[in-house]
Amino acid sequence: MASDYRAPPNSIIPTLFIGMGGTGSRIVDRIANRAHQLPNWHSQLSNLINFVALDTNALDQRALSERIPPRNRINIAALDKRRAVDAYRRSRNRQALQWLPPDYQPREGVKPGAGQIRIESRLGFFYSSPQIRTQLTEIVKDSLDARWSNDRMLNKLGGSNPYNVYIFCSLAGGTGSGSFLSMAYLVEDVIRSQNHEPRVIGNLLLSTLLTSVVERPLWDNIHANTYAALKELEHLTKLAYKQIQDEGRDHEPFQFWHNEQDSSNLTTVRSRPFFMSLLYDSPGAFSVTDHEAAIADTCFMQLFTPIMGKLEGELDNYEIWMNELTRYPGRAVGRGYTKFFGAVGAVALAVPIEELTRYCSLRFAAQAIRQQITFGIDASSREDDRRVRRLQQHAVDYADPKFTNMDARQRNRVINTAFVKSARELAGIDEEDGQPTSYWATLVDRVEDGEKVIGPDGNVMTDDSGSPQRTPSLLQEVTRRIKDDRDRLMSRVEVRSKSPKFTFSRETVHQYDTMVGRLTSLAQQALTTLNDNEKPLLSKASSGTYIDDLGLDPIQERYVILRMLSICEGEWMPGAEARLSALESEEISSAKAQKTLNEDLKNMLRDAAEAKKFGLLPKIEDFNEARSNAQDLFLQIARKTENFFAARLEARQLRALHKYLTERAEQYAQLSQRMEKTVAGLEAQAARLRKGEDWESPPYALRVEVFQALEGDGDEGARERIWHRVWQALFIDGGRFLSTFDREVLSENIKEQFRDEVRADGRTVRKSPEKIEDDIRGAMLQLGRDVVQRSFHGTDGSNGAPGLDVYRALQLEAELALGEEGSRRRGAVADYVRRKVQALNSKSGVMARVDVGASGTSGDGVKLSRTRRIVLGARPGVVQQDDGGFPELLRNELGTGGRKLEVLSGLEGSKDPFTVIVHDVELGMPLYYVKPIIQEVEPSYHKLQGSRSVGEGPDTPNTTELRAFKLHVDFKWERALPNLDPAKADLAIDWTLQTLARGLVARLVQNKMGHWRLVAEEANNLRIELGTILSATLYSLEELYRKGRVGERVAELLAAREAAEDGSARAARRDKLVELFRNYLTQLELDETGLGRELDPETLRQLLLDRPALEALIEALRGLDIEITDKDSGAGGHGLWLDTTNL
Repeated sequence: MASDYRAPPNSIIPTLFIGMGGTGSRIVDRIANRAHQLPNWHSQLSNLINFVALDTNALDQRALSERIPPRNRINIAALDKRRAVDAYRRSRNRQALQWLPPDYQPREGVKPGAGQIRIESRLGFFYSSPQIRTQLTEIVKDSLDARWSNDRMLNKLGGSNPYNVYIFCSLAGGTGSGSFLSMAYLVEDVIRSQNHEPRVIGNLLLSTLLTSVVERPLWDNIHANTYAALKELEHLTKLAYKQIQDEGRDHEPFQFWHNEQDSSNLTTVRSRPFFMSLLYDSPGAFSVTDHEAAIADTCFMQLFTPIMGKLEGELDNYEIWMNELTRYPGRAVGRGYTKFFGAVGAVALAVPIEELTRYCSLRFAAQAIRQQITFGIDASSREDDRRVRRLQQHAVDYADPKFTNMDARQRNRVINTAFVKSARELAGIDEEDGQPTSYWATLVDRVEDGEKVIGPDGNVMTDDSGSPQRTPSLLQEVTRRIKDDRDRLMSRVEVRSKSPKFTFSRETVHQYDTMVGRLTSLAQQALTTLNDNEKPLLSKASSGTYIDDLGLDPIQERYVILRMLSICEGEWMPGAEARLSALESEEISSAKAQKTLNEDLKNMLRDAAEAKKFGLLPKIEDFNEARSNAQDLFLQIARKTENFFAARLEARQLRALHKYLTERAEQYAQLSQRMEKTVAGLEAQAARLRKGEDWESPPYALRVEVFQALEGDGDEGARERIWHRVWQALFIDGGRFLSTFDREVLSENIKEQFRDEVRADGRTVRKSPEKIEDDIRGAMLQLGRDVVQRSFHGTDGSNGAPGLDVYRALQLEAELALGEEGSRRRGAVADYVRRKVQALNSKSGVMARVDVGASGTSGDGVKLSRTRRIVLGARPGVVQQDDGGFPELLRNELGTGGRKLEVLSGLEGSKDPFTVIVHDVELGMPLYYVKPIIQEVEPSYHKLQGSRSVGEGPDTPNTTELRAFKLHVDFKWERALPNLDPAKADLAIDWTLQTLARGLVARLVQNKMGHWRLVAEEANNLRIELGTILSATLYSLEELYRKGRVGERVAELLAAREAAEDGSARAARRDKLVELFRNYLTQLELDETGLGRELDPETLRQLLLDRPALEALIEALRGLDIEITDKDSGAGGHGLWLDTTNL
């Protein structure tokens, strides 16, 4: 069957799934487990698709499944980060110091995780990046070497060597949030080095998904981490836009790995980190219990179905609409936001076919074992009420205390008696039903009376009395074989036939003693012959050879054994023992025989030989008569001796046979008890499956399940799985019981499990009861699976049964849920199916709260692509059956909400007839279209950044409160990146910006030809260099206030200068600073080409990076509360540089 699901040769693109952090790793692990269940995983996919987990927490990694092998697990926490940072600083490692905050001190020691500190994750990644690169290179090379060659791929794909990468992580913690950008660029670089074209897709979880599992006091932390990560992603994604490149920013220093071979050179990036970034948030229209599972399942349904091909085409076609930044209404086009973001969601309408198959296989195995071995009653079965009632009177109640309190021998006897009676009852039912050749009728006939002889005309032949002619019964056959073996041995015993004849005369009567000795010798020889040759005969009896030679199946054998045991105990053994007992006193060695031979006959012959006629002549006639009588008695003893030996052999033979029969009957009884427990276990396992427990592959987290009652329906409560009814309807009711449980097939399969084992050394040994039990269980489960799959998947051939698909399964569910009467109501079944599809629609949509209404109405130039795809499956190689208008029903019910709708069926659909997938995608959105980013996440970021509204001073509570860690993974980004909300596009005006503005007005902070510095002549010519770009200056200014006395001294100097100068002078200087900075920004916007000619690219890039910070600084200056009195100032710009020294 797996071959039906194979993809065309060379059509599978090598793919790498990377999970980062605990959340991302668990998502990838779940995808990996699902992928391993695909029919063509081992034949096609396993060498081309790889799964990698990167984490800072070794405990989380150990909890992953074996689907992610050890070599694909990367731990970036196993280092002492403080010692690593000290080493980088001592060695002046440019690659590390390019982004590490100058005063950053990691937590001491080796920690199990990143502690929700993003920069700790980047540090761990950077430190481990050479090894990460090596591992990724090996994984990528192995996937390419497995089946692909460049020539084959080039020929197939028109010169392109694609390689897909999907990165999954949460932005809320430290691990994924701090390293996802580095990983994206690193894996892209690795793949390009193998001459392949990477397409890296980011799957990024917002912190809003984690508020249910993170304590409320930490919400601000996880939200701030998310916002910082998104600002960085937005910043680097702008590298893809021509507008940004034309401004002069066509690259960005970003050290995504530690190049130890060339540690002096810095790495720059010139492209966006992700081809597309998909964002995940709590969906607005429906609830999700397990977000990780839902995201993993969404991605699985998206990536391992025809959806992916359609989505890739849509991305390619829509990319032109994403290559312009968003517009601000009435402002310059180039000042907007990127649009390489999207949201997806998928829900399945699914028949859980694998678990349903397991359930029905378990029910089959339980019923088959009960039917063939234990003869218990399935109280839930309705296969034949008459059969059930009649068998019930013979059934064993294994749970009855009366039964359980019996000793073992009594329990065995009850079980075996019940079996014989049940077999006879079943035979009687078959006879009554006109099925004399059915299994049970034939079994009882063959064992008890012999099979009826069928003539050439097909009718039963009769004898002269009209009775059916029969073959010998099995009991007769076994009896005959036992007797034949005994007779063959006894034919070698010659006591009577070789007994000496009395020919002696009166004169030689003394020869009698010799003849007695001869008889004794013959008896001894006979005994020796028996003793020497009876062992094989007794072995045949004790080993069950007589029964094995009949070639019976286990059920027949059990019946024969139990009937023979009954006859053996009731007839054969009592008769044999009685005969043996009677002959024991008559055989030659008995006292009676010895007296007869050595006294009575001897005296009688002696007296006869000495008798005289008339006292003178011997009485010849009397002697001859005495000799004849003695001969008769002599031979009688010889005959009885021989009969004794025969009786002795028979008794010994029957004792051996009885021992075997008893042991075998006990084995069968014990097996029945063991198998009854097996039946209970099978039924319990089936019940757990129906409850959703013990599933080998978990159901889709977002699904509408077929054969699960609609909410509020069901006879056992809401959301009940009606699998038991499906089992009854498809395999039991309507006469299906007999075809489901083919007795011939069942008995043959069970018979095989009783066969002796042939060991590796060639020896044959009898199986243990435990082994028999296990083998029977396994065989019945496999047989059940075969039977169930034929029903579910359909039979082969054009005229075969079509099997199930989603539509037929829904119809069956409707009929079972509505009942026979309800389903006959006009339109009732169709209405039920419609309700099921409506339930599917209620769970459909993207997994993010997207402001869809903003597209096309806000004037920002965003053209949101919204598509819903419905994927219908069909069984490979099966002609499409009547679908009852099901695709049209799906269109009508699911084609709402203003989306473009596509239905993929037939050749475009999937090869899974048991699942309908509804996939939603919204592409081409800026980050601010995702509502929680602006409404929930952004405020926490500004709160932790120490943001303040204009006019708030240093006395505002918490204004000078500084965090113990940075939010961004590059210290230059800490104050430089603009907000993500176009309504608040400039940087938030926080305490640092206010302090810088105050310092500029007080001339404590100055800018001279692009160098920002703090200058205070009154403090012993204090001079502190702050940086060459504004973002670094803001960072340095904040760090001054971290340094205790230095920060306090700077605050004192600032306050003193403000107190010493007239307010009007400070207000005039403030206005000139605003004018200076505004003119400078205008020059950047209108004379970018000229700047590009005069400045080197790196300087221009840094100036452009300062633009949002300068805009925020202007607002901070405007917000200073200073009375305006005089605007005279001699300050101005010097060429292309700012200069505030003359203000």
